Amino acid sequence: PLTAALRELVALAPRPTALCFGNDVMALHGTRLLEELGVRLPQDIALMGFDDDHTICEAMRPQLSTVALPYFEMGAAAVGRLLAGSAAPGEPWQLIAGDTVERDSTPPLQRARQRTPSTPAGSDRSATSDTTK
Repeated sequence: PLTAALRELVALAPRPTALCFGNDVMALHGTRLLEELGVRLPQDIALMGFDDDHTICEAMRPQLSTVALPYFEMGAAAVGRLLAGSAAPGEPWQLIAGDTVERDSTPPLQRARQRTPSTPAGSDRSATSDTTK
């Protein structure tokens, strides 16, 4: 399924300028497939993952940009909600920000933001990304 989906994305006109995978392991597999399709990273397509798995992110070439999930804060919030009795089904989710870790699979965010005039004024999402749970 991943191979077929990436083939479709790479064949699009215009081609996507960035892909974000659900985790770093998926990004690792996606990187291999994209390279087999002749895609240069990050020149043709920028790549992001989630988890900040150092073993994967730093071993990849180019090194993988990712979102570091704040596992301690996520666990503390979950336990706090359980202890407070406020973890009932249907209650609103709590958003906990994860930090963007820039490495070589994406162009520097400041430069990328300058290339995209559609970024809303006052929107500064370069420092963190929101994650749920």
